Amino acid sequence: MKKSLNINIAFIIDNHFSMFELSQIIEPLNLAYSSEDSIQHQLEIYSCDGREKTSSCHSIISTKHICTLTEAPDIVFIMSPFYTPFASSLLYKQLKPCLFSDDCTIVGVDEGIQWLYRQKIIGDNYISRGIIETANSDSINLKKGVLYSMRNNVTLCAGGSACLDMTLKLISILHSKELSIKTAEELSCPVIRSSKHHRFETTSYSTAWPQELRDVCLLMSNNLKEPLKITEICQLLSLTAYQLHQLFKQHIGTPPNKYYYDLRIMRVQQLLSETNLSIRDIATETGYTNLSPLYKRFKQRFGTPPCHFKKHSAF
Repeated sequence: MKKSLNINIAFIIDNHFSMFELSQIIEPLNLAYSSEDSIQHQLEIYSCDGREKTSSCHSIISTKHICTLTEAPDIVFIMSPFYTPFASSLLYKQLKPCLFSDDCTIVGVDEGIQWLYRQKIIGDNYISRGIIETANSDSINLKKGVLYSMRNNVTLCAGGSACLDMTLKLISILHSKELSIKTAEELSCPVIRSSKHHRFETTSYSTAWPQELRDVCLLMSNNLKEPLKITEICQLLSLTAYQLHQLFKQHIGTPPNKYYYDLRIMRVQQLLSETNLSIRDIATETGYTNLSPLYKRFKQRFGTPPCHFKKHSAF
């Protein structure tokens, strides 16, 4: 990180990016730097074609062309995998001065980690050794339980709610612990989780899971508005209750009903961040006929009620 009071931050995104993850990074950075008179920051969002990009929840955001990034930023967040050869090579060409410079912090977020892996920035080296596992010949995952990793000038983040924890830690390392704690308090963040705090996987299914388990998780994900009973899931997939519980116990470590509840509450969090829906409408979309259990489970999970979380959303 440059010893400078002028901080330039670049986000690189593509279609289907996560607006929730973007907001969980932008909000604490804006809040931290705006509270420090001695730090001036500039934040820009780029893509490989400079066009508007649509998030996974259909929010649209304007971007600048990556070729307009003429000076190496202090921090680069790579938020998408960039699988197309043209986009991948263009991105590498523009970021090459940053990728091998100690003056720039490179952050791979969720699927952005895949691009770093394909460019051999991470792999069988110190930066990622012991924290990643190969999903197939072309992709990798952070190991279960790893929220984020910070080694040399490269940070890897599992995505989802881990983005907030990672950003607060980044503020602590690049600036000061006091600024990180102050920012967390402003955000009503109950605790800054460590890099290996338990991460409950809800948005992606490991390729190592049995097909039966992936089928169950997909069925749950597709039925959040009208949740199914566990007995109904068993009947639909021809599983006994014992078989279902054993699948979750062996591969996820939590009961199926707990996993289902978590899917729904994570969807609540996503809709609060990425849409203008009222909390009552969000409750309907996630299968809550009564607001009381929604408020209770949301506060248990995130340490703040949904109404307060919505007020502090960055978008």
